[in-house]
Amino acid sequence: CPNCSLEQILVWDHLRFERDYPYQARYACVGCGVLIEHHHKREMLARGRWIAAAPGLGRDPSFHISTLYSPFETWDDLVRLWWNAQGKPEQLKGFVNTRLGEPWEEKGDAPDAERLAERAGPYRRGEAPAGVLFVTAGVDVQQDRLEVEVVGWGVGETSWSIDYRVLPGDTSTPEPWAMLADLARESFPALDGGEPFQILIGFVDMGYRPDPVHAFTRSRHNWHAVRGVGGYGVPDVARPRKVETTTRGKQARAGAAYLPIGDWALKAAVYDRLRLGIGDGPETVPAGFSHFPLGYDLAHYQGLTAEALVSRRTRSGHEAFEWVKVRPRNEQLDCRKMALAAARSPWIGSNRMTPQRWTELAAARGITVDENAPLAAMWNAPKSAPAARRPAQAEASGQPPAGGWIGRREGRWL
Repeated sequence: CPNCSLEQILVWDHLRFERDYPYQARYACVGCGVLIEHHHKREMLARGRWIAAAPGLGRDPSFHISTLYSPFETWDDLVRLWWNAQGKPEQLKGFVNTRLGEPWEEKGDAPDAERLAERAGPYRRGEAPAGVLFVTAGVDVQQDRLEVEVVGWGVGETSWSIDYRVLPGDTSTPEPWAMLADLARESFPALDGGEPFQILIGFVDMGYRPDPVHAFTRSRHNWHAVRGVGGYGVPDVARPRKVETTTRGKQARAGAAYLPIGDWALKAAVYDRLRLGIGDGPETVPAGFSHFPLGYDLAHYQGLTAEALVSRRTRSGHEAFEWVKVRPRNEQLDCRKMALAAARSPWIGSNRMTPQRWTELAAARGITVDENAPLAAMWNAPKSAPAARRPAQAEASGQPPAGGWIGRREGRWL
């Protein structure tokens, strides 16, 4: 700043200007608040310096800069382009991408963390509210801890976050995995008065430490190692793959297997459900609504909403969408994504269940579904055609049938 000498990064939000020409664009110093005239830019650039936002080892350092710094375009020029793009999404997107060098947020951006926090309750952590039909878990593996969300699922993939645990300890040692084993055996009391719930399926991210993840899941038939796969079009849960290793420069396949899960689609599905009901009254809770217990702090919801779907222009000029972090911590989103993937896995198939099957599961739990209740909105969905029965030898192979094992078992085993 030419007035107070405070170093600062120039950002669009601090540019002040008029609506009509001449725009008289000036920059408000973040420190002293003085409006800096454009003619000071040359002096400011001469005193500026490059700062690496993410210093560390790497082959090619890279930096970010916007046209606010350009000695060849004035701030009035940028304001003119910005006003001309108002009401024209494609032009505005181009301005944000090319002039400001920033990602463009589409409708897939995150819900509001504060509003999610406001609707918590009325149940407590560790409880499975009435409506829960089965429980899954997602585990994010960090260097010094495991983070786990236990999620209960009901009609139409309505969800209840039952608990969120941080299990401390170096994840290359047995201690945090022993705590996860205790959680895998834990029962959660059911507020409907029925049998308590245990985790039916657990998904553990193997991206950071594959060896201890495989050691944990190998001896537990209902816990599985997973790896997120980016890009549009990847299924929620794909066919198992073998871990690839390199031996003397050649690719070899090891014995450990994992399930690829589609990051793109699962995060979109999580956010679709988080946005349901925001701004509506409690009497209009739709199918798929996300419930949270009392006791989570704001940081939990900020981690859950820590990414946004943005559009970028590739070098070839095509438009590409990707998920980017808008906050530094996103473990809560990763855990929820894996818990949803577990619910949609071949062993359960929550996204393939018909309304009739949800009704059967609810009845097995002693829950009567009121078709006039808001949750019955899904009953109006088109009914799926019944799946053809698979040959007996396919069922005997140990591979889950396409309809999900929950849909093929009788009685109250769940």
